[in-house]
Amino acid sequence: MRLYVQCQYCRNKIYINSPAQLRGELPFQFVLRCQQIGCSVYGRDAFYTRNEVFAETNVGGAVSGAIVLGALGALVAGPIGAVIGGLIGSKAGSNTDELDRKAVERFNSSW
Repeated sequence: MRLYVQCQYCRNKIYINSPAQLRGELPFQFVLRCQQIGCSVYGRDAFYTRNEVFAETNVGGAVSGAIVLGALGALVAGPIGAVIGGLIGSKAGSNTDELDRKAVERFNSSW
């Protein structure tokens, strides 16, 4: 799960590096800088509250799991190993995606 706020001026996402699982774990107010070159606040501080923070899922757990285990299977057992490894990797990745989706829902519904 990745946490972000939308820039108050250009509406682009500003990602936050935080292990918080609920909004209540974040400070009430904090300062961030937009890094979009065309933004009117580029390089300047802007204040945000934890209520402006949202979560989104990480990209492609199922795809990356299928690729990694498929490649390992190909190294060990050739083409059939690649297929079997890809299937196992995609199943493991989809389980991770489901957990990530639930964590995002829990964060976004928290106060």
